[in-house]
Amino acid sequence: MLGDTAALAPLLVGGRIAQKRLAIHHRHYETSLVTALLDRFPATAWLVGSVFLTETARQFVRERPPSRPCIAEYGEELPGFLSARPGTAELPYLCAFAELEWHLGLATRLATLPLLGMIAVIQIFVYPG
Repeated sequence: MLGDTAALAPLLVGGRIAQKRLAIHHRHYETSLVTALLDRFPATAWLVGSVFLTETARQFVRERPPSRPCIAEYGEELPGFLSARPGTAELPYLCAFAELEWHLGLATRLATLPLLGMIAVIQIFVYPG
């Protein structure tokens, strides 16, 4: 879970209040992840409202931090997370809409790769393992 810094406390050295310095980095990290999610789902933000999506993204970041080092790969699970939030029952298509937006964004990123690179990436996604 993002935010649990107790295990890091003994490793922090230097300066007067190392915990406060770490908190600054934590806020910047969380903000960059939320921004990446908002940038990746602009149509979904239009559909549900930017305030609602921003709060959902913050909660998503706290509960499901990235498991891979590339931020461009982060957010694939957001559509399901979003559609399970209270207040979204009247939008039964929300999950499919956000998933479509995720895949369109993925296709856009793949289209910028050279052809051989794109083929390799498609093979990884279509035929993993």
